[in-house]
This record gives sequence, structure tokens and C-alpha cells, in this order.
Amino acid sequence: MRLFFRTRLRSLEEAGAVIGKLRTFGELLDYKFIRCPETKRYLGHGFASYKPSPSVQEALVTKFHTFRYTRNGPTVQLKLERSSELEGKKGKLRFTGFLN
Repeated sequence: MRLFFRTRLRSLEEAGAVIGKLRTFGELLDYKFIRCPETKRYLGHGFASYKPSPSVQEALVTKFHTFRYTRNGPTVQLKLERSSELEGKKGKLRFTGFLN
């Protein structure tokens, strides 16, 4: 199951905190943060792939999740959405992507 996530990101430490939060939803198989090709800055969204499980479905139902990057830091929202997959020409599933 592939999810699209959106949150505020500015640093590698914040990306690590997002990965930690994503791991709480189920068995995380893969993740990708989208960056600007020129500046390499985080654009605030990405993808996470999970093994299908009820806990991942529950996370999708809740949609918005609140957490902190650091113990005493401000709260941040993480928005989850199911990523769309389409059947390719040869019968395999492929992700079509997002355009900026």
C-alpha cells in the first residue's frame, strides 16, 4: 500500500522525525521525500510504502496526525492520503506521479 504524505519540512532532523512517525502506522517498506532538483530543499511531501495492515488503514481514516519534531518543539501536522496507482501498458502497476 502506497501513501502520499504532506507536512512542513526544513531539515534532515525533521525528516528523521517524520520517518519515525510514519513507522508508527505499520511496517514501513520504503519512503521518499520530494526535493527541489536545483536547491535540494525539501518540498514538504513524499511517499511511503507499507505492507497492507489494519493499522495503516486506520491511519488513512484519521488522515491528519499531530506530532513534534523534538520533545519540546511545536506540534506539526502530517496529512496522509492513499496514492493512486494505475495499470501500465504491460499489465504492471506503476505510479503516475505528481506534476509541480
